[in-house]
Amino acid sequence: MVQGCALAAGALATFGWGAFAMGQWRVAAFGARAHSGRDCADAPVLVLVDLKLPRVAGLEVLRRIRADPRTRRIPVVILTSSTETQDLATGYDLGTNSYIRKPVDFIQFAEVVRQLGLYWLVINEPAPRV
Repeated sequence: MVQGCALAAGALATFGWGAFAMGQWRVAAFGARAHSGRDCADAPVLVLVDLKLPRVAGLEVLRRIRADPRTRRIPVVILTSSTETQDLATGYDLGTNSYIRKPVDFIQFAEVVRQLGLYWLVINEPAPRV
């Protein structure tokens, strides 16, 4: 996923989103461990999570985000290559806001990331912070 994060960050930077993208991608890449004790006022406005993370499974990251009152309102988008119906169902059962299968082609992937950024970071009205 770290490689995927670098690709996604690169795709976001291509469209001018790089200034605030890396913090959000770190959360997705490293789960809760990398940011324990972090000031929740500095929470990301969006978390993109892959299901196949190296240290903590993506669904577990989602479970932890939704279990914590300080982070449960942050939109979480599962961006993954998984085609498993159970992963899709479990993701929605745990409260993902969107489930997107990553295109293999980088140009298509970059376009998906651009559209994600446009919707979640510009168009969407975020929930109030707790």
